[in-house]
Amino acid sequence: EDFNEVFHDLVKFNEKGSSEDNDDNDENDYDDDDDDDNLESDLGPTSLTVQGRRVEVPLASLERGVARFKFDDLCRKASGAADYLAIADTFHTVFVEDIPAMTLNEINLVRRFITFVDCSELLLQPGLCRAVAMA
Repeated sequence: EDFNEVFHDLVKFNEKGSSEDNDDNDENDYDDDDDDDNLESDLGPTSLTVQGRRVEVPLASLERGVARFKFDDLCRKASGAADYLAIADTFHTVFVEDIPAMTLNEINLVRRFITFVDCSELLLQPGLCRAVAMA
């Protein structure tokens, strides 16, 4: 299944699962074309302001509290704990895809990714990661 489809399905599930008036998990409630239309209009690039700098978020819904990054967008740029804390504070769910296998030769990438995970856990935010590494 394409990662875009998984992202959309999880965003819709998260929205349905968080509603307080949803007493049962009827599959008919989940499959709603209006939700698909609303989701598409909610998603898009955005940015956060952190200490006077802009942190670009390639795909997000501020209304639904979800964001999606590629690993390179998150960790190959000069980002730090303040950036990651702002992301975790803004979005309750963050998807990260295309995480490469890393070695100690790429220690800065390793440290940034660890910092991102630590900041996300600090604010108790769930995340979904997809790696493309070969063992």
